[in-house]
Amino acid sequence: MKIYVIIVSIFALLLVTIPMTTFLVLPNDIPKNDTSKDKSFILGSSNVETSTETTIDTTPMAKDVSLVDDYSTFKVLDCTTHEVLEVSALDYVIGSVCAEMPALFEVEALKAQAVASYTYASRLKDIQKVSPNDDLHGADFSNDSTKYQAFLTNDQIKQYYGSNYDEYYSKVSTAVKEVLGKVIVYSDELIVPVFHSISSGTTEDAKNVWGYSVPYLVSVDSSQDVSANDFTEVKTFTPTEIKAKFTEVYSDIFFSSDCSSWISIQSTTNADTVVSVNVGSMTISGQEFRNVLGLRSSAFEVSYNGDTFDITTKGYGHDVGMSQYGANQLALQGYSYVDILKHYYNGVDIVDVSTL
Repeated sequence: MKIYVIIVSIFALLLVTIPMTTFLVLPNDIPKNDTSKDKSFILGSSNVETSTETTIDTTPMAKDVSLVDDYSTFKVLDCTTHEVLEVSALDYVIGSVCAEMPALFEVEALKAQAVASYTYASRLKDIQKVSPNDDLHGADFSNDSTKYQAFLTNDQIKQYYGSNYDEYYSKVSTAVKEVLGKVIVYSDELIVPVFHSISSGTTEDAKNVWGYSVPYLVSVDSSQDVSANDFTEVKTFTPTEIKAKFTEVYSDIFFSSDCSSWISIQSTTNADTVVSVNVGSMTISGQEFRNVLGLRSSAFEVSYNGDTFDITTKGYGHDVGMSQYGANQLALQGYSYVDILKHYYNGVDIVDVSTL
């Protein structure tokens, strides 16, 4: 098997978990994870990357058969105790799905998330063998949810679900067991299965977000996402707040006396991601704008009413790959987990990991 897309820096995955107490009272249709901070979907590096530019090495790399030896366990560095835990694939995927997707979601959506989580872990395990990250001290990845896919141990899941533990754990574990061992591949290569909470109604092409084309991460319809309770969010800022936030990041920025001219969107993609925006005397990317103001996505509109700037965002996350809310809606329409994954990841196959 050849690795066609080895990522030696990062795919910036803007996913961060909502606190447990918040999740347990959210409506049933809201994915657990949000994107208020940056999190990297690490494939070879543990540095958080906030830039929209990503360096990807697409040189084919021969893979020794001896490396494809065992995906039945994973080594997880506990970021709190600094202990390396050896976790069965079953327990890891259950813990990841519990941490990344609401148990209230449809079973087929949970299965899709499970396959994505297992693919992620298996790919990282491979890459750690090829190009070890010394910061992991021999682990395949860590449970630091600001850098890696979120993961909960069984004790943490019990605390997380509380009185709902038996019901929710049974539902998630049953779904995981039905698909454990399935992975997503493109041209016989484990993919980078990025996902986000809610799309803008159309998922985004990876090139528009990270500056590099990936054949299976292209824009697809996800119009069902517009029905999400949290599809849009409006954040309001005074001119003083806008000036302070951008001056803190860009020391040489200048703002005129006419506040109405301070912010203007210059270009967007077909998925409504803002590519460039003028702020004061500078032109920056939509992602940079999002980072400065802590917006939920880079699909936003700006209006000025004379006293404040109202910024309306659509969706929740970087908008690339699988929409978790969209996956749940497709499941409600009768889509299988395979249908869901093939919808969001272009041209992929779902295979047994043993066939690699």
